[in-house]
Amino acid sequence: MTRIFISYSRQDKTIAEYIAAELHIRGAEVFIDYQKIIGGENFIGRLGHEVAACNFFVLLLSPRSVASKWVQAEVAWALHNNKPIVPVLLEPTSMVDFFFLINVQQIDFTRWSVDGKVDEAVGKLAVALELPAQPTRAEPRPELLVQANPSIEAVEPEPEATLTPAFARSDLSELFMTAVEVASEDPEQAIFLYQRILEIDPHYMRGQAQEFVRHEEQRLKSARLARMLAQAQAALKVGEWSRVKQIGQDMLALDQSHSEAERIVAIATKNAECEPLYEQAVIAAERGRWKAVTTLMRDIRETCPDYGDPAGLLRPIRSELIALLHEQTKLKGHKKPVNCVAFSPDGSLLASASGWTVKLWEIPERRRLTTLSGHRNYVLSLAFSPDGSVLASGSEDKKIKLWEMPEGLEVGTLIGHKDAVYSIAFSPDGSVMASSSQQVIKLWKMSERQELVTLDDHEGSVTSVSFSPNGSLLASAAGDGTIKLWEIPSGLKVATLKGHNYPVRAVTFSPDGALLASASADNTIKLWGLG
Repeated sequence: MTRIFISYSRQDKTIAEYIAAELHIRGAEVFIDYQKIIGGENFIGRLGHEVAACNFFVLLLSPRSVASKWVQAEVAWALHNNKPIVPVLLEPTSMVDFFFLINVQQIDFTRWSVDGKVDEAVGKLAVALELPAQPTRAEPRPELLVQANPSIEAVEPEPEATLTPAFARSDLSELFMTAVEVASEDPEQAIFLYQRILEIDPHYMRGQAQEFVRHEEQRLKSARLARMLAQAQAALKVGEWSRVKQIGQDMLALDQSHSEAERIVAIATKNAECEPLYEQAVIAAERGRWKAVTTLMRDIRETCPDYGDPAGLLRPIRSELIALLHEQTKLKGHKKPVNCVAFSPDGSLLASASGWTVKLWEIPERRRLTTLSGHRNYVLSLAFSPDGSVLASGSEDKKIKLWEMPEGLEVGTLIGHKDAVYSIAFSPDGSVMASSSQQVIKLWKMSERQELVTLDDHEGSVTSVSFSPNGSLLASAAGDGTIKLWEIPSGLKVATLKGHNYPVRAVTFSPDGALLASASADNTIKLWGLG
Protein backbone atom coordinates (compact mmCIF):
# COMPACT_ATOMS: atom_id res chain seq x y z
CA MET A 1 0.00 0.00 0.00
CA THR A 2 1.26 3.48 -0.89
CA ARG A 3 2.18 5.47 2.23
CA ILE A 4 1.83 9.24 1.98
CA PHE A 5 2.94 11.92 4.43
CA ILE A 6 1.18 15.29 4.20
CA SER A 7 3.12 18.33 5.43
CA TYR A 8 1.08 21.50 5.92
CA SER A 9 0.43 24.56 8.04
CA ARG A 10 -2.16 23.99 10.75
CA GLN A 11 -4.01 26.99 9.32
CA ASP A 12 -4.54 24.96 6.13
CA LYS A 13 -6.06 22.08 8.08
CA THR A 14 -9.37 22.02 6.16
CA ILE A 15 -7.90 21.39 2.73
CA ALA A 16 -5.26 19.04 4.22
CA GLU A 17 -8.04 16.88 5.67
CA TYR A 18 -9.92 16.90 2.37
CA ILE A 19 -6.86 15.80 0.37
CA ALA A 20 -6.06 13.10 2.91
CA ALA A 21 -9.58 11.69 2.62
CA GLU A 22 -9.52 11.77 -1.20
CA LEU A 23 -6.22 9.86 -1.25
CA HIS A 24 -7.54 7.39 1.33
CA ILE A 25 -10.51 6.37 -0.85
CA ARG A 26 -8.01 5.76 -3.67
CA GLY A 27 -6.27 3.12 -1.59
CA ALA A 28 -3.45 5.11 0.06
CA GLU A 29 -2.36 5.01 3.68
CA VAL A 30 -2.17 8.69 4.56
CA PHE A 31 -0.34 10.14 7.55
CA ILE A 32 -1.75 13.44 8.78
CA ASP A 33 -0.05 14.02 12.13
CA TYR A 34 -2.83 14.80 14.61
CA GLN A 35 -4.87 11.78 13.49
CA LYS A 36 -2.26 9.10 13.89
CA ILE A 37 -0.32 10.09 17.00
CA ILE A 38 -1.72 8.59 20.17
CA GLY A 39 -1.58 10.04 23.63
CA GLY A 40 1.76 9.70 25.42
CA GLU A 41 3.69 8.99 22.19
CA ASN A 42 6.83 10.99 21.35
CA PHE A 43 5.53 13.47 18.78
CA ILE A 44 8.90 14.37 17.22
CA GLY A 45 10.06 10.78 17.02
CA ARG A 46 6.83 9.59 15.42
CA LEU A 47 6.95 12.32 12.79
CA GLY A 48 10.54 11.46 11.91
CA HIS A 49 9.61 7.77 11.58
CA GLU A 50 6.59 8.52 9.36
CA VAL A 51 8.59 10.73 7.01
CA ALA A 52 11.31 8.09 6.73
CA ALA A 53 8.74 5.36 6.01
CA CYS A 54 6.55 7.15 3.46
CA ASN A 55 6.58 6.52 -0.29
CA PHE A 56 5.66 10.11 -1.13
CA PHE A 57 5.95 13.38 0.79
CA VAL A 58 3.11 15.77 -0.15
CA LEU A 59 3.90 19.41 0.64
CA LEU A 60 0.95 21.84 0.75
CA LEU A 61 2.31 25.23 -0.32
CA SER A 62 0.84 28.44 1.03
CA PRO A 63 2.33 31.65 2.49
CA ARG A 64 1.70 30.08 5.91
CA SER A 65 3.40 26.75 5.26
CA VAL A 66 6.56 28.17 3.65
CA ALA A 67 7.02 30.40 6.70
CA SER A 68 6.48 27.53 9.14
CA LYS A 69 9.62 26.27 10.87
CA TRP A 70 7.75 23.04 11.50
CA VAL A 71 7.05 22.46 7.80
CA GLN A 72 10.62 23.46 6.93
CA ALA A 73 11.97 20.89 9.35
CA GLU A 74 9.71 18.16 7.95
CA VAL A 75 10.85 18.99 4.40
CA ALA A 76 14.50 18.95 5.49
CA TRP A 77 14.02 15.49 6.96
CA ALA A 78 12.27 14.30 3.78
CA LEU A 79 15.21 15.56 1.72
CA HIS A 80 17.65 13.85 4.04
CA ASN A 81 15.77 10.58 3.55
CA ASN A 82 15.60 11.04 -0.27
CA LYS A 83 11.80 11.05 -0.32
CA PRO A 84 9.97 12.16 -3.50
CA ILE A 85 8.42 15.54 -2.71
CA VAL A 86 5.14 16.39 -4.50
CA PRO A 87 4.29 20.10 -4.09
CA VAL A 88 0.62 21.10 -4.01
CA LEU A 89 0.02 24.83 -4.57
CA LEU A 90 -2.83 26.13 -2.40
CA GLU A 91 -2.06 29.82 -2.94
CA PRO A 92 0.61 31.78 -4.88
CA THR A 93 3.61 32.09 -2.60
CA SER A 94 7.32 32.85 -2.57
CA MET A 95 9.56 29.83 -3.11
CA VAL A 96 12.70 31.50 -1.81
CA ASP A 97 13.01 28.89 0.96
CA PHE A 98 12.24 26.03 -1.40
CA PHE A 99 14.53 26.72 -4.40
CA PHE A 100 15.04 23.02 -5.03
CA LEU A 101 11.34 22.57 -5.88
CA ILE A 102 11.13 25.27 -8.56
CA ASN A 103 11.64 22.73 -11.36
CA VAL A 104 9.19 20.23 -9.85
CA GLN A 105 5.70 20.29 -11.37
CA GLN A 106 3.24 21.72 -8.84
CA ILE A 107 -0.31 20.38 -8.54
CA ASP A 108 -2.55 23.45 -8.74
CA PHE A 109 -5.18 23.58 -5.98
CA THR A 110 -5.59 27.37 -6.06
CA ARG A 111 -9.27 27.08 -7.07
CA TRP A 112 -9.95 25.58 -3.65
CA SER A 113 -10.17 29.02 -2.05
CA VAL A 114 -12.13 30.47 -5.02
CA ASP A 115 -14.92 28.01 -5.77
CA GLY A 116 -13.91 24.70 -4.18
CA LYS A 117 -13.66 22.94 -7.56
CA VAL A 118 -10.70 20.64 -7.11
CA ASP A 119 -11.80 17.35 -8.69
CA GLU A 120 -9.39 17.71 -11.60
CA ALA A 121 -6.56 18.71 -9.28
CA VAL A 122 -7.23 15.73 -6.99
CA GLY A 123 -7.05 13.42 -10.00
CA LYS A 124 -3.70 14.90 -11.10
CA LEU A 125 -2.34 14.58 -7.57
CA ALA A 126 -3.43 10.95 -7.38
CA VAL A 127 -1.70 10.15 -10.67
CA ALA A 128 1.48 11.89 -9.47
CA LEU A 129 1.36 9.65 -6.39
CA GLU A 130 0.88 6.56 -8.59
CA LEU A 131 -2.70 6.13 -7.38
CA PRO A 132 -5.89 5.71 -9.47
CA ALA A 133 -7.31 9.00 -10.72
CA GLN A 134 -10.77 7.95 -9.48
CA PRO A 135 -11.80 6.51 -6.09
CA THR A 136 -11.48 2.72 -5.77
CA ARG A 137 -13.33 2.30 -2.49
CA ALA A 138 -17.12 2.39 -2.19
CA GLU A 139 -17.13 5.25 0.29
CA PRO A 140 -18.89 8.63 0.06
CA ARG A 141 -16.77 11.38 -1.49
CA PRO A 142 -15.74 13.58 1.44
CA GLU A 143 -16.62 17.18 2.00
CA LEU A 144 -14.42 17.29 5.10
CA LEU A 145 -12.42 14.57 6.76
CA VAL A 146 -14.17 13.46 9.99
CA GLN A 147 -11.72 13.14 12.83
CA ALA A 148 -11.70 9.50 13.93
CA ASN A 149 -10.58 9.98 17.52
CA PRO A 150 -11.66 13.20 19.26
CA SER A 151 -9.42 12.46 22.24
CA ILE A 152 -6.39 13.12 20.06
CA GLU A 153 -7.07 16.86 20.40
CA ALA A 154 -5.46 16.64 23.83
CA VAL A 155 -2.06 15.71 22.38
CA GLU A 156 -2.05 18.00 19.31
CA PRO A 157 1.14 20.12 19.29
CA GLU A 158 1.29 23.74 20.30
CA PRO A 159 0.33 26.45 17.78
CA GLU A 160 2.97 26.99 15.10
CA ALA A 161 3.94 30.41 16.38
CA THR A 162 5.50 28.83 19.49
CA LEU A 163 6.45 25.44 18.09
CA THR A 164 10.15 24.73 17.53
CA PRO A 165 11.10 21.22 16.39
CA ALA A 166 13.76 19.53 18.48
CA PHE A 167 15.69 17.05 16.38
CA ALA A 168 18.43 15.11 18.11
CA ARG A 169 22.00 16.46 17.68
CA SER A 170 22.95 13.38 15.66
CA ASP A 171 20.11 14.16 13.25
CA LEU A 172 21.39 17.72 12.81
CA SER A 173 24.89 16.42 12.14
CA GLU A 174 23.56 14.17 9.39
CA LEU A 175 21.63 17.09 7.86
CA PHE A 176 24.76 19.25 8.02
CA MET A 177 26.92 16.65 6.25
CA THR A 178 24.23 16.16 3.63
CA ALA A 179 24.27 19.92 2.95
CA VAL A 180 28.05 19.90 2.57
CA GLU A 181 27.90 16.97 0.14
CA VAL A 182 25.25 18.48 -2.16
CA ALA A 183 26.53 22.09 -2.09
CA SER A 184 28.45 21.94 -5.37
CA GLU A 185 25.67 20.25 -7.38
CA ASP A 186 22.60 21.74 -5.69
CA PRO A 187 23.41 25.00 -3.88
CA GLU A 188 19.74 25.81 -3.24
CA GLN A 189 19.18 22.59 -1.34
CA ALA A 190 22.41 23.06 0.62
CA ILE A 191 21.47 26.57 1.73
CA PHE A 192 17.97 25.37 2.61
CA LEU A 193 19.40 22.65 4.86
CA TYR A 194 21.93 24.99 6.48
CA GLN A 195 19.23 27.53 7.32
CA ARG A 196 16.89 24.89 8.72
CA ILE A 197 19.67 23.56 10.99
CA LEU A 198 20.28 27.03 12.42
CA GLU A 199 16.57 27.63 12.91
CA ILE A 200 16.31 24.37 14.84
CA ASP A 201 19.49 25.04 16.85
CA PRO A 202 21.06 28.53 16.46
CA HIS A 203 24.00 27.43 18.66
CA TYR A 204 24.84 24.33 16.63
CA MET A 205 28.61 23.70 16.52
CA ARG A 206 29.00 26.13 19.43
CA GLY A 207 27.87 29.01 17.23
CA GLN A 208 30.51 28.43 14.56
CA ALA A 209 27.89 27.12 12.14
CA GLN A 210 26.34 30.59 11.80
CA GLU A 211 29.53 32.10 10.39
CA PHE A 212 30.05 29.05 8.16
CA VAL A 213 26.53 29.36 6.73
CA ARG A 214 27.00 33.10 6.07
CA HIS A 215 30.19 32.26 4.16
CA GLU A 216 28.43 29.48 2.20
CA GLU A 217 25.53 31.76 1.27
CA GLN A 218 27.97 34.25 -0.22
CA ARG A 219 30.09 31.57 -1.90
CA LEU A 220 27.09 29.86 -3.51
CA LYS A 221 25.28 33.07 -4.40
CA SER A 222 26.42 33.24 -8.04
CA ALA A 223 25.58 29.58 -8.68
CA ARG A 224 22.13 30.01 -7.15
CA LEU A 225 21.44 33.12 -9.24
CA ALA A 226 22.63 31.39 -12.42
CA ARG A 227 20.35 28.41 -11.81
CA MET A 228 17.38 30.63 -11.01
CA LEU A 229 18.00 32.70 -14.15
CA ALA A 230 18.01 29.52 -16.27
CA GLN A 231 14.72 28.48 -14.65
CA ALA A 232 13.21 31.90 -15.33
CA GLN A 233 14.29 31.81 -18.97
CA ALA A 234 12.77 28.36 -19.39
CA ALA A 235 9.51 29.60 -17.84
CA LEU A 236 9.54 32.63 -20.16
CA LYS A 237 9.56 30.33 -23.20
CA VAL A 238 6.39 28.55 -22.10
CA GLY A 239 4.57 31.66 -20.90
CA GLU A 240 4.54 31.01 -17.14
CA TRP A 241 4.55 34.71 -16.28
CA SER A 242 3.62 34.44 -12.60
CA ARG A 243 6.42 31.90 -12.07
CA VAL A 244 8.90 34.08 -13.97
CA LYS A 245 7.97 37.07 -11.83
CA GLN A 246 8.30 35.06 -8.62
CA ILE A 247 11.72 33.70 -9.61
CA GLY A 248 12.86 37.20 -10.56
CA GLN A 249 11.70 38.59 -7.22
CA ASP A 250 13.48 35.77 -5.41
CA MET A 251 16.64 36.61 -7.35
CA LEU A 252 16.31 40.25 -6.30
CA ALA A 253 15.96 39.10 -2.70
CA LEU A 254 19.45 37.61 -3.11
CA ASP A 255 20.87 40.49 -5.16
CA GLN A 256 18.95 43.77 -5.22
CA SER A 257 21.02 45.13 -8.13
CA HIS A 258 20.66 42.10 -10.43
CA SER A 259 19.77 43.80 -13.75
CA GLU A 260 18.64 40.62 -15.51
CA ALA A 261 16.27 39.82 -12.63
CA GLU A 262 14.81 43.32 -12.89
CA ARG A 263 14.39 42.82 -16.64
CA ILE A 264 12.55 39.50 -16.40
CA VAL A 265 10.27 40.82 -13.63
CA ALA A 266 9.38 43.76 -15.89
CA ILE A 267 8.75 41.42 -18.86
CA ALA A 268 6.62 39.04 -16.79
CA THR A 269 4.61 41.91 -15.31
CA LYS A 270 3.96 43.39 -18.76
CA ASN A 271 3.17 40.03 -20.37
CA ALA A 272 0.68 39.22 -17.64
CA GLU A 273 -1.39 42.13 -18.95
CA CYS A 274 -1.63 40.38 -22.35
CA GLU A 275 -2.42 36.92 -20.95
CA PRO A 276 -6.22 37.35 -21.32
CA LEU A 277 -5.72 38.26 -24.99
CA TYR A 278 -3.58 35.19 -25.57
CA GLU A 279 -6.13 32.97 -23.85
CA GLN A 280 -8.72 34.32 -26.29
CA ALA A 281 -6.34 33.54 -29.17
CA VAL A 282 -5.97 29.94 -27.92
CA ILE A 283 -9.75 29.54 -27.80
CA ALA A 284 -10.07 31.08 -31.27
CA ALA A 285 -7.44 28.67 -32.65
CA GLU A 286 -9.27 25.68 -31.14
CA ARG A 287 -12.44 26.83 -32.92
CA GLY A 288 -10.64 27.44 -36.23
CA ARG A 289 -11.20 31.20 -36.17
CA TRP A 290 -7.85 32.08 -37.73
CA LYS A 291 -8.70 35.66 -38.59
CA ALA A 292 -9.37 36.30 -34.91
CA VAL A 293 -6.11 34.54 -34.02
CA THR A 294 -4.03 36.77 -36.28
CA THR A 295 -5.81 39.92 -35.06
CA LEU A 296 -5.26 39.01 -31.41
CA MET A 297 -1.62 38.04 -32.00
CA ARG A 298 -1.01 41.37 -33.72
CA ASP A 299 -2.51 43.23 -30.75
CA ILE A 300 -0.39 41.18 -28.34
CA ARG A 301 2.83 41.91 -30.22
CA GLU A 302 2.07 45.61 -30.28
CA THR A 303 1.33 45.74 -26.55
CA CYS A 304 3.71 43.05 -25.27
CA PRO A 305 6.59 42.65 -27.76
CA ASP A 306 8.28 39.99 -25.58
CA TYR A 307 5.20 37.78 -25.24
CA GLY A 308 6.09 35.29 -27.98
CA ASP A 309 3.81 32.35 -28.82
CA PRO A 310 3.98 29.92 -25.83
CA ALA A 311 1.22 27.61 -27.08
CA GLY A 312 2.63 27.53 -30.61
CA LEU A 313 -0.56 28.85 -32.21
CA LEU A 314 1.22 29.99 -35.36
CA ARG A 315 3.74 27.16 -35.73
CA PRO A 316 1.65 24.84 -37.93
CA ILE A 317 1.25 25.87 -41.57
CA ARG A 318 -2.49 25.74 -42.11
CA SER A 319 -4.51 26.59 -45.19
CA GLU A 320 -6.71 28.80 -43.04
CA LEU A 321 -3.71 30.91 -42.04
CA ILE A 322 -2.30 31.02 -45.56
CA ALA A 323 -5.62 32.34 -46.80
CA LEU A 324 -5.25 35.29 -44.43
CA LEU A 325 -1.85 36.34 -45.77
CA HIS A 326 -1.97 39.69 -47.49
CA GLU A 327 0.44 42.25 -48.85
CA GLN A 328 1.37 44.83 -46.25
CA THR A 329 3.91 47.00 -48.03
CA LYS A 330 5.60 47.23 -51.41
CA LEU A 331 9.25 48.27 -51.25
CA LYS A 332 10.19 50.26 -54.31
CA GLY A 333 13.63 51.42 -55.38
CA HIS A 334 15.30 48.75 -57.51
CA LYS A 335 15.53 49.30 -61.26
CA LYS A 336 16.43 45.71 -62.19
CA PRO A 337 15.12 42.25 -61.16
CA VAL A 338 15.68 41.40 -57.48
CA ASN A 339 17.87 38.28 -57.21
CA CYS A 340 17.84 37.62 -53.44
CA VAL A 341 16.77 39.00 -50.06
CA ALA A 342 17.88 38.41 -46.44
CA PHE A 343 16.61 39.51 -43.01
CA SER A 344 19.01 40.46 -40.23
CA PRO A 345 18.86 38.05 -37.22
CA ASP A 346 16.82 40.51 -35.12
CA GLY A 347 14.47 41.32 -38.01
CA SER A 348 15.26 45.03 -37.94
CA LEU A 349 16.86 45.12 -41.42
CA LEU A 350 16.10 43.65 -44.82
CA ALA A 351 18.76 43.43 -47.53
CA SER A 352 17.81 43.03 -51.19
CA ALA A 353 20.10 42.55 -54.21
CA SER A 354 19.36 43.74 -57.72
CA GLY A 355 21.75 44.35 -60.55
CA TRP A 356 25.13 45.41 -59.13
CA THR A 357 23.73 46.95 -55.92
CA VAL A 358 22.31 45.99 -52.54
CA LYS A 359 19.66 48.03 -50.77
CA LEU A 360 19.03 48.12 -47.00
CA TRP A 361 15.49 48.59 -45.69
CA GLU A 362 14.49 49.44 -42.11
CA ILE A 363 11.83 47.13 -40.70
CA PRO A 364 9.06 47.64 -39.54
CA GLU A 365 9.11 51.23 -40.84
CA ARG A 366 9.52 49.81 -44.38
CA ARG A 367 11.79 52.66 -45.45
CA ARG A 368 15.01 52.48 -47.42
CA LEU A 369 18.14 53.26 -45.44
CA THR A 370 20.90 53.16 -48.03
CA THR A 371 22.21 51.59 -51.21
CA LEU A 372 25.43 49.55 -51.14
CA SER A 373 27.53 49.95 -54.28
CA GLY A 374 30.84 48.28 -54.96
CA HIS A 375 30.31 45.15 -57.01
CA ARG A 376 31.12 45.14 -60.71
CA ASN A 377 28.51 42.59 -61.76
CA TYR A 378 25.21 41.10 -60.64
CA VAL A 379 24.83 40.34 -56.90
CA LEU A 380 23.59 36.75 -56.54
CA SER A 381 23.74 35.96 -52.79
CA LEU A 382 23.33 37.65 -49.39
CA ALA A 383 23.85 36.56 -45.78
CA PHE A 384 23.92 38.34 -42.40
CA SER A 385 26.37 37.28 -39.71
CA PRO A 386 24.67 35.70 -36.62
CA ASP A 387 25.11 38.88 -34.55
CA GLY A 388 23.82 41.06 -37.41
CA SER A 389 26.94 43.24 -37.46
CA VAL A 390 28.06 42.23 -40.98
CA LEU A 391 26.29 41.63 -44.29
CA ALA A 392 28.10 39.53 -46.90
CA SER A 393 27.23 39.78 -50.60
CA GLY A 394 28.42 37.45 -53.38
CA SER A 395 28.52 38.49 -57.02
CA GLU A 396 29.18 37.43 -60.58
CA ASP A 397 32.33 39.56 -60.29
CA LYS A 398 33.77 36.56 -58.33
CA LYS A 399 34.09 38.63 -55.13
CA ILE A 400 32.47 38.67 -51.70
CA LYS A 401 32.05 42.04 -50.07
CA LEU A 402 31.56 42.64 -46.35
CA TRP A 403 29.41 45.55 -45.18
CA GLU A 404 29.20 46.92 -41.61
CA MET A 405 25.65 47.15 -40.29
CA PRO A 406 23.54 49.19 -40.02
CA GLU A 407 25.59 51.99 -41.61
CA GLY A 408 26.35 49.94 -44.73
CA LEU A 409 30.06 50.81 -44.86
CA GLU A 410 32.23 48.46 -46.92
CA VAL A 411 34.77 46.89 -44.56
CA GLY A 412 36.35 44.16 -46.67
CA THR A 413 36.50 42.19 -49.91
CA LEU A 414 37.23 38.46 -50.07
CA ILE A 415 38.94 37.38 -53.26
CA GLY A 416 39.60 33.77 -54.27
CA HIS A 417 36.75 32.42 -56.35
CA LYS A 418 37.33 32.04 -60.09
CA ASP A 419 33.62 32.17 -60.98
CA ALA A 420 30.38 33.76 -59.77
CA VAL A 421 29.55 33.37 -56.06
CA TYR A 422 26.17 31.61 -55.87
CA SER A 423 25.65 31.06 -52.15
CA ILE A 424 26.97 32.35 -48.79
CA ALA A 425 26.39 31.05 -45.24
CA PHE A 426 27.80 31.91 -41.80
CA SER A 427 28.48 29.31 -39.12
CA PRO A 428 26.21 29.68 -36.05
CA ASP A 429 28.98 31.36 -34.03
CA GLY A 430 30.01 33.59 -36.94
CA SER A 431 33.63 32.44 -36.88
CA VAL A 432 33.52 30.75 -40.31
CA MET A 433 31.84 31.72 -43.56
CA ALA A 434 31.22 29.36 -46.48
CA SER A 435 30.82 30.51 -50.08
CA SER A 436 30.13 28.47 -53.23
CA SER A 437 30.92 28.87 -56.89
CA GLN A 438 31.41 26.59 -59.92
CA GLN A 439 32.23 23.14 -58.41
CA VAL A 440 34.04 24.63 -55.38
CA ILE A 441 33.32 25.78 -51.84
CA LYS A 442 35.58 28.05 -49.85
CA LEU A 443 35.74 28.37 -46.08
CA TRP A 444 36.83 31.74 -44.67
CA LYS A 445 38.12 32.57 -41.17
CA MET A 446 36.16 35.72 -40.35
CA SER A 447 38.39 37.03 -37.57
CA GLU A 448 41.24 37.40 -40.06
CA ARG A 449 39.13 37.48 -43.24
CA GLN A 450 41.36 34.86 -44.79
CA GLU A 451 40.64 31.69 -46.72
CA LEU A 452 40.87 28.52 -44.62
CA VAL A 453 40.38 25.76 -47.18
CA THR A 454 38.88 25.00 -50.60
CA LEU A 455 36.48 22.06 -51.01
CA ASP A 456 36.31 20.82 -54.60
CA ASP A 457 34.68 17.38 -54.79
CA HIS A 458 31.51 18.38 -56.71
CA GLU A 459 31.21 17.86 -60.47
CA GLY A 460 28.63 20.60 -60.98
CA SER A 461 28.07 24.21 -59.89
CA VAL A 462 27.50 24.45 -56.11
CA THR A 463 24.29 26.44 -55.81
CA SER A 464 23.60 26.25 -52.04
CA VAL A 465 25.53 25.84 -48.77
CA SER A 466 24.12 25.51 -45.23
CA PHE A 467 25.64 25.01 -41.76
CA SER A 468 24.16 22.61 -39.21
CA PRO A 469 22.76 24.31 -36.06
CA ASN A 470 25.79 23.27 -33.98
CA GLY A 471 28.22 24.33 -36.70
CA SER A 472 29.93 20.94 -36.95
CA LEU A 473 28.73 20.17 -40.52
CA LEU A 474 28.35 22.03 -43.79
CA ALA A 475 25.95 20.75 -46.46
CA SER A 476 26.41 21.67 -50.12
CA ALA A 477 24.05 21.13 -53.06
CA ALA A 478 25.17 21.07 -56.67
CA GLY A 479 24.20 20.70 -60.29
CA ASP A 480 25.62 17.17 -60.34
CA GLY A 481 22.49 16.03 -58.43
CA THR A 482 24.38 15.30 -55.19
CA ILE A 483 24.55 16.70 -51.68
CA LYS A 484 27.79 16.53 -49.77
CA LEU A 485 28.45 16.86 -46.04
CA TRP A 486 31.71 18.38 -44.82
CA GLU A 487 33.26 18.42 -41.36
CA ILE A 488 33.88 21.89 -39.96
CA PRO A 489 36.41 23.46 -39.58
CA SER A 490 38.69 20.78 -41.11
CA GLY A 491 36.76 20.61 -44.39
CA LEU A 492 36.93 16.82 -44.58
CA LYS A 493 34.15 15.23 -46.65
CA VAL A 494 32.08 12.88 -44.49
CA ALA A 495 29.26 11.82 -46.86
CA THR A 496 27.77 12.11 -50.34
CA LEU A 497 23.97 11.89 -50.55
CA LYS A 498 22.54 10.63 -53.85
CA GLY A 499 18.89 10.34 -54.81
CA HIS A 500 17.90 13.32 -56.94
CA ASN A 501 17.79 12.86 -60.71
CA TYR A 502 18.40 16.51 -61.59
CA PRO A 503 20.45 19.43 -60.18
CA VAL A 504 19.89 20.19 -56.49
CA ARG A 505 19.01 23.88 -56.09
CA ALA A 506 18.85 24.35 -52.31
CA VAL A 507 19.71 22.61 -49.06
CA THR A 508 18.97 23.45 -45.40
CA PHE A 509 19.10 21.88 -41.92
CA SER A 510 16.14 21.63 -39.52
CA PRO A 511 16.52 23.76 -36.35
CA ASP A 512 17.44 20.71 -34.22
CA GLY A 513 19.90 19.40 -36.83
CA ALA A 514 18.15 16.03 -37.09
CA LEU A 515 16.97 16.52 -40.68
CA LEU A 516 18.41 17.89 -43.90
CA ALA A 517 16.04 19.05 -46.64
CA SER A 518 17.03 19.30 -50.29
CA ALA A 519 15.13 20.78 -53.24
CA SER A 520 15.77 19.70 -56.82
CA ALA A 521 14.85 20.47 -60.40
CA ASP A 522 13.30 16.97 -60.53
CA ASN A 523 10.23 18.52 -58.80
CA THR A 524 10.99 16.81 -55.47
CA ILE A 525 12.03 17.71 -51.95
CA LYS A 526 13.91 15.04 -50.05
CA LEU A 527 14.36 14.77 -46.28
CA TRP A 528 17.53 13.10 -45.01
CA GLY A 529 17.77 11.77 -41.44
CA LEU A 530 21.05 12.59 -39.74
CA GLY A 531 20.45 10.90 -36.40
